Amino acid sequence: LPIWVLVDVDDTIIEVHGHAKQGAGFGDSGVRGLNALLATLATASSAPVIVAQRLRKGSTGSPRGAKRLVGDAVRTSRRLLAKSQPVLVRMDSAFYGRGAVHAVLAGGAAVSVTVRMDNAVKKAIAAISDDAWATIEYTDAVFDEDSGQWVSRAEVAEVPFTAFTSKAKRLQVSGRLVVRRIPDFAAEGDGLFDVWRFH
Repeated sequence: LPIWVLVDVDDTIIEVHGHAKQGAGFGDSGVRGLNALLATLATASSAPVIVAQRLRKGSTGSPRGAKRLVGDAVRTSRRLLAKSQPVLVRMDSAFYGRGAVHAVLAGGAAVSVTVRMDNAVKKAIAAISDDAWATIEYTDAVFDEDSGQWVSRAEVAEVPFTAFTSKAKRLQVSGRLVVRRIPDFAAEGDGLFDVWRFH
């Protein structure tokens, strides 16, 4: 089996000081700074390497300029790696959009992106049958910030999914939706039925 290499796309705030710093602003983190958009390449045999970066003004939203950065990152990765080396680009939900996803696919890479819980995703999750869920037993419990409790089990399932269905057929992207669910300890109810939170 081929060994995949990972290109991870994310942004971060670089805090700055001084009133005259050009481009500094407050982003969603509440920190005054500049916003750096980064793509790092990681292989099984090397340390991560930055293959694309943009320094943007602090108040910039995460997805701004992502399409071009992702395209540059995939092209740079292709120049550094063997032609047969499979590349997977991983992005969080801030980058879930047609532009960035299509830039990955146009470069010949695969994409894994966290989707937002919109109506299409909720509909796909609701269609998952009860017997499709596989239990995951964590070796160490994971702390769930939302409920304030430790979680030691979860369930996972996958279903076919087409993203961007409101767009023309040629702009839609077919793939699979992998869903993880954990018990919702904060849910109100009488406990007769399991209540789940989906991720």
